[in-house]
Amino acid sequence: MAEHDPETHALADEDVGHSIRKDDLEQQVNSWMVNMMFAMLVGKAKTKAKQLADEARNSFVVKVLLGLLALLVTFQVVNIISGDKLHDLELKPRDFPLGFIGLVISPLVDENFTMLVFNSIPFSVQAAYIMSKYGTQLFTLLTLIGAGMGGAITWVIAREHAHFHGLAPLVFTYGFYLMLRAFFATDSREVVLGASCVAFTIIFTALFSPNPTEIAWEGLSVCGLLGAGYGYLSKPEEMLDIVWNKVPDDISCEDAEDEPLADEEDVL
Repeated sequence: MAEHDPETHALADEDVGHSIRKDDLEQQVNSWMVNMMFAMLVGKAKTKAKQLADEARNSFVVKVLLGLLALLVTFQVVNIISGDKLHDLELKPRDFPLGFIGLVISPLVDENFTMLVFNSIPFSVQAAYIMSKYGTQLFTLLTLIGAGMGGAITWVIAREHAHFHGLAPLVFTYGFYLMLRAFFATDSREVVLGASCVAFTIIFTALFSPNPTEIAWEGLSVCGLLGAGYGYLSKPEEMLDIVWNKVPDDISCEDAEDEPLADEEDVL
């Protein structure tokens, strides 16, 4: 019976060990490659989903904005055809009931087409920005605050025969909201956007309005204060239901920073 060489046995065991380690390494590499490919596919899917969501949202915002502008142009045409009859239904301070019904009509009818065009520019910019970044719920709420509450207060405090109609009150509401909200968020872009739109409206209203002295500037100021007040009450950290990209309440940045990263071996 042949004797077994110990050195031969040792070499054979070493070859087997190398083979096992090589197989383990190949398995780890293959697992790592599979995980990487899966992560890349998931990342691409998330990116594509976000792109589709952004495109759908932007398309919706454009449709809403074009619909609103078409409605305003329609009312302006009807007013011209009717011989300015719709202006008889505009908001008139302390005139009840017709003067109070103007709360509904006044935002839809401007003084003339020139004023409608110039007011539509800052209105469209702010409306598109608010709907795109914060959603249509906030846009609707601010519109109701400016046209409803602002108009009602103006009906009480404005001078006799003062004009309060068109998009200017809404521009003031949106603009002052963005400016004060940006103060808490330290976002200079929103300050510039809000301030420039309000200044644009003031300048062109003063230049192209047939009777600038009869404009209810106190009403515009009220709308601005209401917008700023809501901007204060709904600070960025408290805006939960009306922000598009809401962060869940149970997730905090500190928790994310303190959480240790998983070891590479555990992932594999």
